[in-house]
Amino acid sequence: MPREPCMKKSGKANEPQAAAAMEPLTDARSHTECFARAMKLFSQGDFVRAREVFEMAANGPVMSVNESASMYARMCDQRLERQRLEYASPGDLYNRASALLKQRQYAEALTLLEASQRAEDTARVRYALALASGHIGDPSAAARQLKHACDLDPALRETARRDPEFQSLLQFAEIRDALAEHA
Repeated sequence: MPREPCMKKSGKANEPQAAAAMEPLTDARSHTECFARAMKLFSQGDFVRAREVFEMAANGPVMSVNESASMYARMCDQRLERQRLEYASPGDLYNRASALLKQRQYAEALTLLEASQRAEDTARVRYALALASGHIGDPSAAARQLKHACDLDPALRETARRDPEFQSLLQFAEIRDALAEHA
């Protein structure tokens, strides 16, 4: 399939040349037209192709178009990631989140864990949600998640008490109370 956006036209009407024959965006008109084509793809929900075109439109002579194209390219990335999350299995989401937790990327892990929890509510997911919530500074949410995890699997109370990742969270009374319930 030929690349439609921002390409030099061949001698034949509306026939794009190969990608290698693309011309740089040197004038304001072709630059804004390229951005307009990207916007059309974006509005149609074709985020993969729109991202490619926005990347091209981010390198032209009109600074405001460059900035907008860069912003929309990031928006395409966000929408594509959201689509990937919708199609990932709860186990895949949990595994990716666990890797992020080990890297101490708690906010990113929280997003994946919430998606996993919506698909499959398990004690291990709730436990990980408690850990991520606590480390991003929301001890109330952490306590709620931990209590729910322990309701689903009472053995997690002792796991949390011994878990080095939970030690710093035990400074919060709400989390200590969640562990103490039904002990």
